[in-house]
Amino acid sequence: LEGNDSQVVENNPDTNYASNRQIRVDQRNNRERRAALAFNLTGIPPDALVSNAILTLTKYNGAGTLSIDVVRINSSWSEPTITWNNQPTNDSFVFNTTLTSGNADYEFNVTDLAQLWINGTFQNLGMFLIPSDPGGSSVRHRFRSSDYGANPQDRPSLNITFFDPPPKVIDLIPAANTTFNTSEIIEIGANVTDLGGVDTVFANVTFPNSSSFIIPLALAVGDIYNAAFTI
Repeated sequence: LEGNDSQVVENNPDTNYASNRQIRVDQRNNRERRAALAFNLTGIPPDALVSNAILTLTKYNGAGTLSIDVVRINSSWSEPTITWNNQPTNDSFVFNTTLTSGNADYEFNVTDLAQLWINGTFQNLGMFLIPSDPGGSSVRHRFRSSDYGANPQDRPSLNITFFDPPPKVIDLIPAANTTFNTSEIIEIGANVTDLGGVDTVFANVTFPNSSSFIIPLALAVGDIYNAAFTI
């Protein structure tokens, strides 16, 4: 996923940097710089289970080691208008800390934050990358922004791995531990729903002698599937 990004600069508090080809995170007394990033996650189902979410930034300039915190932005902002003076508020909880030194692709693990966005716990308003010690010794790091055109693969990206939860099965018949007589016709049914749609439903029937059968259930109406078989 590609997104929107900009930087806010403490000593240029009314300047917007949306069209800049870089975003910077600077640890400098009274000259702090923060990077704001946001990604559109609307294509991911709200009940998806996130197994991994990695923010990747390409650093191309800067010296020294800098500790960078990822924090959740919790108020609205706009890439074309964000400045230091109107920057959004952020949560104090740190979702990831990454140390940077040499020029390279740096990865920030934001799996927990992505899950909270997707399941609706928090509104997806993006994240700030801020120096862990804003007033510490002077360290400056430059990363490619979403406006960097020479090598699009160097732009910030958020790669999310997720999977759908298992289908919901309710109103299952027959009830567990129900006793049947030999040659009796048994009806099997279930209400099966899944966000992505259900293609096929099977019932696994196991007999007391441990033999088993796989029986396909037919869609009857709505989300109800059923079948009948004889012992």
